[in-house]
Amino acid sequence: ELGIEGRMVVVTKVPHLGVGLGIADADRLVRKSVLKSLKRLNMETLPICLFHQESNAEYLESLLKLKDAGLVGRAGCSVMTPHATSHIVEEGLAEAIQVPGSILDRRFFDLGICNKAAEKGITVFLRSIYLQGLLVMPEGNIGAEHAEVVPSRRRLKRIADEAGITLSELGLRFALSIKDVASVLVGVDTSSQMQENIRMFKKGPLPPRLLDAVCQAAPALPENIIMPNKWSKRMADTTSAGA
Repeated sequence: ELGIEGRMVVVTKVPHLGVGLGIADADRLVRKSVLKSLKRLNMETLPICLFHQESNAEYLESLLKLKDAGLVGRAGCSVMTPHATSHIVEEGLAEAIQVPGSILDRRFFDLGICNKAAEKGITVFLRSIYLQGLLVMPEGNIGAEHAEVVPSRRRLKRIADEAGITLSELGLRFALSIKDVASVLVGVDTSSQMQENIRMFKKGPLPPRLLDAVCQAAPALPENIIMPNKWSKRMADTTSAGA
């Protein structure tokens, strides 16, 4: 017993289903996934359940049916692109979204998507705050494909050094500074990383002066840098504090 009942919210996902399914097939596959998760988690209701990819947002109605049946609390979708996410938010198709965002990738913040979602009562989760490790890995591990990120990283490193913190802390506390985000997701590999993450979380958002400096130091980068699905391969070393 961890003693954390009532202090945490379980969020799980429906695996990618492909596209173009009929209503009956979508209903069947979504229900099968949800029931499987409930059995594994030994729960009666999934507090929040998301589709794994934005292309499956067309099946949100199938997930909402399970909400009506009491099997799901809030239904939503993990997203990748601002265009698709804007449609999901504007049409009120989801009750929760999981968006990528970091110092290096501020598209969803700068376009006001997180703000619009929050105004509509949509829960916003933030993932990939270290951009698959590109923000925090040793500079020597960055290949030619991503060389364009190096100048921004060096400027951010100087800001972090002057503030007496690490790049990891700068990145995490930047994420905590986005007021429309309900939760920041950070992966861990070891208990020591978990303890370090907790320490950084406790320090809270960046002060306004530091936040402004960070935004000025990292101008917009092209999609081939900020969208991992466009990379020729995943990074060999995502290093500390998760991706």
